Amino acid sequence: MHRQLWAVLAFCFLAARSFAAITGIVMTTDGQPVAGARVSIRALELAEAARTRILSASPDAVPIAATQTDSKGAFSLDPPKDATVDLSIYARGYRPQQRRIERDEELGAITLQKSEMRKGSVTAGGKPVAGAKVVVSYGEYEYLTKTDDQGHFEAPDPKRTRSIAVVHPDYAVSDETFSPISGTPAGALQRTLVAG
Repeated sequence: MHRQLWAVLAFCFLAARSFAAITGIVMTTDGQPVAGARVSIRALELAEAARTRILSASPDAVPIAATQTDSKGAFSLDPPKDATVDLSIYARGYRPQQRRIERDEELGAITLQKSEMRKGSVTAGGKPVAGAKVVVSYGEYEYLTKTDDQGHFEAPDPKRTRSIAVVHPDYAVSDETFSPISGTPAGALQRTLVAG
């Protein structure tokens, strides 16, 4: 009886440890490695839960695991417990990427497209708002940043932006959604907050 129990426990332990790491290489569209890119995985999140998180005082998505690419653009993450997770990759000057993956998926080469960073600002009553959290959603991924002392921030080119939310404890949440048909207005990154 004890032998059978130990055999079952050993099998469960080995099965749990048998998942391979999530690995890949991040490169540019012309095949050059992207060193220092942030790579993270997080649990799947329903659209309504994501919206609630984005509009909360803590809009950061908490990763299950995170790393940076090495000088050759390679990364490796320990396999998560969840069978399916969301993978996010961000490198300054490139369009962030997010996609759903399996826990032990070999991703191979992942290409990032260049994307110019655009400047934005957050004001209230004509004055800059420092420390505001800005969440720019591009549909398949989100970009989170904070305003500096002058109320300025940078985000990847907002042409494909689906929504922009600004959260600051002293002001009402600013949240605007854009239609894919009409596109994102030119001044989308210039945000004005009101008392809340």
